[in-house]
Parts: sequence; structure tokens; C-alpha cells
Amino acid sequence: MELLWKEDIRQYNLLDWSCHPWWGKTIFDYFVDWDPEALKHCNDDGDNIEFIYTTVNQHVRFDFALEAGLRHYPEELGLLFRKDDDGDAASELAIQVFGKDESWKVIEKCLDETRDKEKITEMNPVMNLYPFMLAAAGDKNVLNMIYYLLRRNSDCISQLEGLDCSAGSRKRTH
Repeated sequence: MELLWKEDIRQYNLLDWSCHPWWGKTIFDYFVDWDPEALKHCNDDGDNIEFIYTTVNQHVRFDFALEAGLRHYPEELGLLFRKDDDGDAASELAIQVFGKDESWKVIEKCLDETRDKEKITEMNPVMNLYPFMLAAAGDKNVLNMIYYLLRRNSDCISQLEGLDCSAGSRKRTH
């Protein structure tokens, strides 16, 4: 019937509307699955404010956004450490808005329930970084996240033993 187009998701901010408490998660997931790039969509002013930041700032369903991010972008830890134009990561904003304990409960729950558990512990082939390294690279390290990721994939430490990380290069010493 062509009543709704994929472009409408971004144009009418349907992710914003569908993640409010009065809507069900099914509608939100439908829109995200139809257009996963909408999670990375900039706001109307052109600022690099992705959807996950919006949910934190508006105090609405941060868990919806993080679960969707992990489902579609597990190699980027659900966009949790991508920075906005002000240099703040979504994880940092969540801690500022909800507090460390509450934020960590949501983050850990989402990580535990993610479908692609192996992708959040594998080395990213593009960046050559393990997820714990991505977490550690932020200005404000989230030690809980680093510990959690290392606990889930302790094998990566033994794989790192053969890397020469001096002078900013990653070369095998074997």
C-alpha cells in the first residue's frame, strides 16, 4: 500500500517516537531493523548526534537503543563509544545522566543478552582492536566495561603477547 517508506524513518524521527514508554519495543525494533543506519543519523541541525545520544539526553529507553546498536553494530559495541560533536561518548553521557550504577546495569544487561556474543569479543578486522581496547581508548575509561570485556574473552590477552605495540605499530614479534 506504500503508506510508509524507509526514508520516513529518518525524516519523521520515527525511532524517537517509537522508543517512548507508551510504545512497544516491537515497533521500535521494526523501524531499526528496516533502517539500521537511522541509529547513526544526525539530527535536524546537522550535528553528529546519533540516536543513542538522544535517548540518553531525553531519559527514554536507552536500553532499546543500546540493544539495537549491539544487534546491528556489535563490532562497534553498539555505538556505545562513538563520540558526538562535543567529544562525549554515549557511555559517558549515560553515566552523567543516569549515574554509574544504573548505567552499568543497563549496559551489562544489554551485553549479556546480545545475540552476537562472539562479535563483541572478537578483534575488529578493520580497526585491529579488541572491544576492550575500544573501551579503553576513550578519554574517560569505563573500567567496568574493560573488565567485563576482558572477562568474556580472556584468550585475547594471550594473543596480544606476540604483538609489538612500541612506537605505535602493531607488528608480530614471532
